[in-house]
Amino acid sequence: MSNRRIALIAVPLLVIVAAAAPTVLNRYWLFLVTSLLAYVIALLGLKVLFGDAGQLSLGQAAFVGIGAYSAAIITEHLSLTLIYELLLVMLICAGVAAIIAIPALRVSGLRFALLTLAFGELLQWFLRDAKDLTGGEQGLFVPPMLIGPIDGKSGTTIYVVALLLALIFSVLAWHLPSTKVGRAMSAIRESQLAAESVGVSVWRTKLFAFIFAAVAAGVSGVLIAHSSGSISPTSFSLFNSIYLLVAIILGGSRSTMGAWIGAVYLVIVPALFTTAGLSSVYVVLSGAVLLLVIMVFPSGIAGVISQAVRSRRESPTQAVKT
Repeated sequence: MSNRRIALIAVPLLVIVAAAAPTVLNRYWLFLVTSLLAYVIALLGLKVLFGDAGQLSLGQAAFVGIGAYSAAIITEHLSLTLIYELLLVMLICAGVAAIIAIPALRVSGLRFALLTLAFGELLQWFLRDAKDLTGGEQGLFVPPMLIGPIDGKSGTTIYVVALLLALIFSVLAWHLPSTKVGRAMSAIRESQLAAESVGVSVWRTKLFAFIFAAVAAGVSGVLIAHSSGSISPTSFSLFNSIYLLVAIILGGSRSTMGAWIGAVYLVIVPALFTTAGLSSVYVVLSGAVLLLVIMVFPSGIAGVISQAVRSRRESPTQAVKT
């Protein structure tokens, strides 16, 4: 069974479970699930940039930070409703990504990763130094979402918005590989020289992937800012970018389902271990699981699930032939 067919089965089930979540979860767990949905969007951006286009970025958390701080400032000073806030944040993230792309996308591999790392560190310096705008080390309090007559403070409201956005980005990331630009990204991932030789515009394709990842991260930042109510620079550091990268590798960097699995690894699994008083065990166990996945299952947990489903589907046919 292909990843697409698995997705067609899994997505409706997820929607049903998600619709029931606000009625069965307490306030804390609803916040965690909302955070999970926000990180799904950021990881979907990495799926496109890293998994589809093969560009290793260490600056994804920086774009999440740009989205979060932009949301706080826009809501506080411009009082825009959510739809306009999201559009403006996406425009800001796309603009910043386009500027960074001028030097960054002319290189690849480790040099590209180092340039995105440098951008993230530069943003950290700005967030800490521009105290009048960003609050410095203390960060900012984030006003509630403005959604007309709907209560923007409600955890259920933020959850529903996060769910809708996560589903939209999931559909986009799932459909993208079958498009012309998706096939171009796949060609670049396999061999940039070969892609150029058949007429693929490498720079424009990489630019699209980079902007998509930045916009997804920005939307994720908006949701994180409004759900948590406060933000600070430490939430968007290099370590957070590494955690995002680890999560998408663990989940499956070429799979939409991998982003959801990675978000569970980032948000729900640590919460379960903390609740059980096993925080230190989680750190060791997660490292061991990551090594196992990289060495034995390079396509991630999503790939393991896909292979297991495919093997189970094919085994009856093989038995009949035998």
